[in-house]
Amino acid sequence: MMSSPAPFLEDLGTLSALAAVEDAVRVSCMALADRDRAGALAAFAAGARCAHGSFEGTTLDYVAAAMAGELPDLSPRSWQVTSHGAGLAGAGAWAETYVMAETAQDSGGAMAGLRLLDRLEREGDAWRIAHRRTVLDWTFRWPQTEQGERN
Repeated sequence: MMSSPAPFLEDLGTLSALAAVEDAVRVSCMALADRDRAGALAAFAAGARCAHGSFEGTTLDYVAAAMAGELPDLSPRSWQVTSHGAGLAGAGAWAETYVMAETAQDSGGAMAGLRLLDRLEREGDAWRIAHRRTVLDWTFRWPQTEQGERN
């Protein structure tokens, strides 16, 4: 006697939802790295809030500050996702994503390990970030030489 396919389909639905959550987080990182304002804003839910270092505000302000290189502590020019974990929680989801970020400044450059702690909501068929907290785990800074090269 064959068992019902319901458990398999339920697992498949969960896997599909978790993959969509990861895609939403990756899209936000790629859009920020590409300076794609519309793409970055589309990754966030209406009314979403973001916290990055001492910055705390709306998604519009967060994306504008990221695009202008004005986020406190580190305003990355590149966002490279290294590992990701997520789970479903009722009608929402959570994600913890590790990112390597690099930036250049007048005094030199910096590389950092960031953690993105996201809470997501489902909007229609898409997952959107409702709240993001960025945690700076570590940084490595290097000075510019007189020729503008790294030491």
